[in-house]
Parts: sequence; structure tokens; C-alpha cells
Amino acid sequence: MVSEKKNGTRTEVGELDEINTLVISSYKLYIYEENGWSGKFKGYIKAIRGKGVMLSIRSGMNIEVARVWIMNDTLTILNRVDRVVNIVDMKRYLGECRVMLDNDWPMLLMMGKIPVKESVIEETENKTISKSDGGCEIEKEEGTEKQMNRRIVLRILHNEISFTYKNKSAGEGIVLPEKIELDIKTGEKMMRCIIELEEYIINRETEMNIKIPAGYRKLRSNGI
Repeated sequence: MVSEKKNGTRTEVGELDEINTLVISSYKLYIYEENGWSGKFKGYIKAIRGKGVMLSIRSGMNIEVARVWIMNDTLTILNRVDRVVNIVDMKRYLGECRVMLDNDWPMLLMMGKIPVKESVIEETENKTISKSDGGCEIEKEEGTEKQMNRRIVLRILHNEISFTYKNKSAGEGIVLPEKIELDIKTGEKMMRCIIELEEYIINRETEMNIKIPAGYRKLRSNGI
């Protein structure tokens, strides 16, 4: 990952606090289930402050097979293969976790920020551990320069999301994740997703509205 030049200079980490839009223009997604790797995809991700996050999922032939929106406690999946829209109420998977019900949580985690109030953060010598009012457990680890610079792990019920960050060089202040790992348990099934981020663009205004093409069948589901 490389930082975008802004007005002839590199965008420093302090300026990231004020950004409205973060576009991951290239990523690789690997999905692993009990019977092995079930899919390898690529695409782009948009995170917009105050709105949420959108993922475009594409096949190896660069054809979009799905588009996913995460806004507040709702997950909307546009399945282009089956021409179906699936709307999932995420509350059953989040419990009382208020961290994930805020539209800014994708942006904060992308920048390596813990999306909870400082008053509930407990600091130790080597790491910071936090529990939100809603029962989400957040663990922040600082690594060595030879390994990782930072890692944030968010645990909700039986599910876990971890963000691994690295500074590209000592003179570059950018701190954005290189890898996001999701361990998701739905019923008795466990699925693991690994997203490797490659390139990004900062502060580019992008469309975030959910657009459903004509002829798609809508389904509302309480589970995935």
C-alpha cells in the first residue's frame, strides 16, 4: 500500500482523522469453510464517514458477482448471480454491541482507531484492552518494527474480526490495515474470510446509495 499524494505532499496520519471517504481500490478475498477454500475473489471497498461501508465482490474474470452494504445494523447483499437481494438484520449476531451499530465504525477501524469512548479503555504495559457498554471485547496490540505495528481484534459473541496494520516506512505516517480476518459462526457452521488490501485512495467522494436493478427478487432474512 502507498499513501496518496495530496497537494503535492504525502497525506500524513493526522489528516486521516478528518477524511470523509476511503476507497480500497484493490483487495483479494479468500473464503474458507470446513470442506476447504470455497472461493477466491477480488474487488474494491468504499467506507464513507457517517454512511457505512460497501464492498464490490468480483470473480477471477473481473465480473461482479455480488455487492454488499453494511449500514448500522443492516447487511444488504445484492447477489448478481441469482438476481436476489438478501437483507439481514445483524442484531442477532451483534447482541448489544453498540460499536457495530455506528456507521463510522468501518472508517475508525480502517484508520486503526478503537471505536469506543476513552473512559472504557484499560491500558496495560504492552497493549490496550477495551470492553464497550454493549459487551463487545476489543483488544489492541502493539508489535515490534520487524513484525507488525498494530493489531486490533474485535470479539462479538462467537465471531471475531481482526485488523493488522503496518507502517510502510519510518518516514511515512500512514496507518491502514494490510489484512482483515473474519471468523464467523452461523449456527453450527464456521466460516473464515481473509481480506488482503492492496491499494487505496483518500478523500474521493463516491456514491453509497443502495441501488437495486429492476427485475431482482427481494428476500428478507434473519440469517445468512
